Amino acid sequence: MGKNRIVIIDDEPVIRMDFREMLTLNGYEVAGEAADGFDAVELCRREKPDLVIMDIKMSVFDGLSAAEIILSEELSDCIILVSAYNDKEFFKKAKHAGVMNYLIKPVREKVLIPAVEMALAKSQEIRAMKNKMAKMEEQTKNAKIIERAKHSLAASSGISEMEAYEKLRKLSMDKRCSMAKIAESILSQDSAKIYTEKAKVYLMKKYELSEQAAYLRIKRMSTEKKLSLSDAAAEILNSAGK
Repeated sequence: MGKNRIVIIDDEPVIRMDFREMLTLNGYEVAGEAADGFDAVELCRREKPDLVIMDIKMSVFDGLSAAEIILSEELSDCIILVSAYNDKEFFKKAKHAGVMNYLIKPVREKVLIPAVEMALAKSQEIRAMKNKMAKMEEQTKNAKIIERAKHSLAASSGISEMEAYEKLRKLSMDKRCSMAKIAESILSQDSAKIYTEKAKVYLMKKYELSEQAAYLRIKRMSTEKKLSLSDAAAEILNSAGK
């Protein structure tokens, strides 16, 4: 595992230098520095640091406003704000924004390093929880896609849903691809068939064409415009306001 990457934001170069020295001596990597909130946001967009240590009051764009943007855009999970004043109102706002800690200047090494360690540990917990939630959401989404594909395959092939599920599973194993991907492919094909059928019926009615002639017109448009058959069908329907 690599070093934790930290960015330092303060409009006073001496304070940035002090923080950098304390952090590097304790094995952390300083990924960048900035002197105001605007540059802080851009730095975080570029570096995606593990932790941001940032002064609250800066001349151009304050640290609290920058912290809100950084956290809302998920540029970093972990922010420690620093201030020369023990301002309870700022502390409440920082806590509400999701800031991990709030330190009062001058910040000594014996205060900074434990605060950094605790913030990073909490950040890891948050990241693990987010990953777990994202995985659960993905599993739920995939289950719904597989269920829809199973119903579609059963209906189109005249087989039971159990047989359709086994067919999906076998395709997944044969193709060495997830069942969700196989299911997405089947649903995509079904959607393409529906568009093509609708466009074919529309052309038959509008131009009094045979089924074969209508299909050939869609196919010709597909070739001429270098579109898939379903995209050509969709374009015909869109132009007709369908």
